[in-house]
Amino acid sequence: MKFTSIYNLILITAQTDALCEDLASLTCDISIKEKLVEELEASQKRLHAMKQQYEEKLISLTSRIKETEQERDKVLSSIGGYLMIFSMYVSHFMWTTLLS
Repeated sequence: MKFTSIYNLILITAQTDALCEDLASLTCDISIKEKLVEELEASQKRLHAMKQQYEEKLISLTSRIKETEQERDKVLSSIGGYLMIFSMYVSHFMWTTLLS
């Protein structure tokens, strides 16, 4: 009977050791996965911040483009007016010269 009890005790001890190893392995796996989740969350936060910066920059550049286009249109309009006056002056000068 003592032999059976010792055998059972050894068997239980071996099973307990195996369970402890499994538990340690699971705990390690959980720890690794928790770190991976933390890294993923940090990456998502950085990505969100970068997206916001990109969108803000895009809005800013779009606004600058519109302003530049408006300035260009004013300059072209102004140049067009000057060209028209110059053309009228040249025409007048030519007619005056021809008639004299």
